[in-house]
Amino acid sequence: MSTKLALVLAVGCGAGLLWGTSVNAHTREEAPSRQIALVVDSNARHEFFDRLGAFATRQAFEFQITPTRPGEEYFVVTMWREDIDIVALNSLEPQAFNVYFYLHKAHKITEAQVDALVTEFKDSVVSPGGARLAPDDAK
Repeated sequence: MSTKLALVLAVGCGAGLLWGTSVNAHTREEAPSRQIALVVDSNARHEFFDRLGAFATRQAFEFQITPTRPGEEYFVVTMWREDIDIVALNSLEPQAFNVYFYLHKAHKITEAQVDALVTEFKDSVVSPGGARLAPDDAK
């Protein structure tokens, strides 16, 4: 492959990534619609991730878990579909996961649908000996 062709491909791919990021940033609400605080002990983290994956599959979300630092303690979990994004992260304390629900402006989803999704999320991931609601969210 010539250097010129490689450069053209790299610029084209970079422009496509920037455009895709820009479109998503303009369609998603800036502030989360809902927020949940969870406590997940390190020995229950794999079960928690499995439960998140099962929830994502049932609700037709794409799903990804990414470590944010070396050491397998800090993660960002992203779930997305055309009407809503869910982001869970434990950036400050390894056992404290904050979960944020972001709505997309271009797709109408009712408050009742969001409430039902949040309830389903809680029912799916909270388990005895596993993830539990943080004291402020244990309503």
